[in-house]
Amino acid sequence: MWHNLILTKKNPLPGYAGFTFLFWIWIREDYFDEILYNHELIHMRQQYELLFVGQWILYGWYYVRNRIRGYGHDLSYRFIPFEKEAYFHDEDMDYLDKRKRFAWRQYA
Repeated sequence: MWHNLILTKKNPLPGYAGFTFLFWIWIREDYFDEILYNHELIHMRQQYELLFVGQWILYGWYYVRNRIRGYGHDLSYRFIPFEKEAYFHDEDMDYLDKRKRFAWRQYA
């Protein structure tokens, strides 16, 4: 998996410590650790599987669906299947080696 890690002093997105887009992972320097890095690597794998744009379309759709269901921003974000998978496995440093393709679907 090819990617560039960019450590930044400012938040990549306001309110978030890390962000993955295409071939880049941005992580705020003072939040960097193996768990956050692994979390973002899981997102990168999800993006590769769905050819980037597919993941972002579904990500947005799940977020909007959760908001329509009455969840606030934080819960809408946490209930996105991509986030559920990443949060559930981000402490398992071997997860990506054993992960099945499209594993995020079991969290939908």
